[in-house]
Amino acid sequence: MAKSTWEAKPNTYRKWGWSEEQIQYEFLVYPISMRYSEKKISGTMDFLVNQMCISTLHIARCPGILSYNLEKRIIPRSSVYQILISKGLFKEQISLFSLLKMTDESFSKKFLFKYEKEAPELLEASQHRALEVSQSNESILAEQIERT
Repeated sequence: MAKSTWEAKPNTYRKWGWSEEQIQYEFLVYPISMRYSEKKISGTMDFLVNQMCISTLHIARCPGILSYNLEKRIIPRSSVYQILISKGLFKEQISLFSLLKMTDESFSKKFLFKYEKEAPELLEASQHRALEVSQSNESILAEQIERT
């Protein structure tokens, strides 16, 4: 990795308000994160912060959260969780990291199959690569995730 690239990685995290300690912690606990492109880091941070209303500090406390694919895992699972919360079907508090690190089988059993009759749109939401977060649901979801 070129020196300029190596030096640019921490700058990307700094742009999102991370302290030197938080950046070092991420690289220490999750060294593979040094390989993430600036585009991946910024894209994932942008979605989590601006669409899901999750604080950058919360993201910094969960090393590895940026390792997940935004389009294939973060957006679909966040969408499913948002639907369940907004319909009042899922009342448990769950951390975003827990939501993301579940195996596909566990996630499907706990969130998709269990509620498929009450919310048939869950399967479709879990397969989409894009998510439109409504203003009314943003704060509900953010509160649920921030509490964990």
